[in-house]
Amino acid sequence: MTVSGVKCFVFSSSATVYAPKPESKINETDPLGPSNPYGQTKLMIEQILKDVYIADNSWKISILRYFNPVGAHPSGLIGESPDQPNNLLPVIQHVAVGRKKCLQVYGNDWETPDGTGVRDYLHVDDLASGHLAALKKLLDAPGGTLLIHNLGTGRGYSVLELKRVFEEVSGQPIPHEVVGRRPGDLACVVADPTLAENDFNWKATRTIEEACRSAWRWQSSNPQGYA
Repeated sequence: MTVSGVKCFVFSSSATVYAPKPESKINETDPLGPSNPYGQTKLMIEQILKDVYIADNSWKISILRYFNPVGAHPSGLIGESPDQPNNLLPVIQHVAVGRKKCLQVYGNDWETPDGTGVRDYLHVDDLASGHLAALKKLLDAPGGTLLIHNLGTGRGYSVLELKRVFEEVSGQPIPHEVVGRRPGDLACVVADPTLAENDFNWKATRTIEEACRSAWRWQSSNPQGYA
């Protein structure tokens, strides 16, 4: 990038870089402390980018900490297609089309309203608009700029709430079974997205129903993914 004279960089980081924070929403000044290898990798790359920024003040860098991207393109032509999904909504989608027998719920004894884990789910279209807003902010900024922002909705949904919303929009029953907690899981992870709204006038506008509806539109048209 330096050889080509490109020193404007937007990095897709993750909320997994943060240390656990019971109850309250997570903001960009909260302590960092990943609880899994994925988060550790994201944090290492963040540190490399900070080192680049310190070493060469002509760089302009934006670090975007995603919470939980979900959904698909509204056309139904582009969607997430993992063979063995790990994230909640793609697992639900696989159950809906018969590729999995049931949804495994990892613990129902968390300190949340219904006992299942709560996460902040962000529609991919809102995520894309967040990228564009961050890039515009960078392009207008002087050299020697390093920006860090959360991209999330500020609203959490539990595993069972997301399951119910998907059942409602798809008309498909999603059987589930409760199993043990997974190491490294947390009760609640929800963004405080205020800084992104203040700094580059970005705010998530799409609902969890829209996210589930778009995901189902894609999955029902492509039951085996991109096979």
